[in-house]
Amino acid sequence: MIRPNSKLIAFCAGLALAPACAGAQDWNYAASIYGWLPGLGGSVDTAYGKVDLESSGGDILDNLKGAFMGTFEARNDRWGFVLDGVYANLGKKEDAPAGTAFDTVEVNTKVTAVSGYALYRAYDAPNADFDVGIGFRSFGVELETDFNASGSSGSQSNKADSNWTVPLVVARLRVPFGNDWYGRVVADVGGLSSDTSTWQALASVGYQFNESWSAEVGYRYMDIQKKIGGSQADLGLGGFLIGGTYRF
Repeated sequence: MIRPNSKLIAFCAGLALAPACAGAQDWNYAASIYGWLPGLGGSVDTAYGKVDLESSGGDILDNLKGAFMGTFEARNDRWGFVLDGVYANLGKKEDAPAGTAFDTVEVNTKVTAVSGYALYRAYDAPNADFDVGIGFRSFGVELETDFNASGSSGSQSNKADSNWTVPLVVARLRVPFGNDWYGRVVADVGGLSSDTSTWQALASVGYQFNESWSAEVGYRYMDIQKKIGGSQADLGLGGFLIGGTYRF
């Protein structure tokens, strides 16, 4: 789980106090909840060699133990503040690395990620709006590898976890088209070093039912690189999403 983080606390406090500091300016808010079906890809270094995680769409439901996405945004004129939360619990079984006494290895991963953005609307027109900004992402990752053998070698398990925060730069584009339809793209990238980094991209199509309610379908991918328990993990979580947004 993510431990208390001073940056996250400060951001939440600033978000809560922002309307009071805005004076006569109007604030608008949006709350979104999504269902997400991510698959697990990438690789994990272990004591028995590198395990490659082959992500395929056919076994997503078998590997997915739980996932959640939620976003809250507050906007005043050209400025916006966003909190985004992701939780995913995934398991993946692969062949054990060649040359070991094991037959298979199961990789179980729990990822909690909370992102915060401060955005500035650099372009605002009827045909599109474009935001740029900076922020952070706080991770809590639990990684468990279970090596299994059918013979007398038995099994071997290793479990590790890590919590960390990285700075981000972010861009977001929204383009309306047709009657009440729109497309949206969000991308960010950040890190502390070459082996502690993250990036993500989200693309969706939405429909605006009225001033308050809208719905979206799309695809989200998040890449995570971090040394966890002394072993380098390069994880990729990607899958389709569907959700709804309420604006007030």
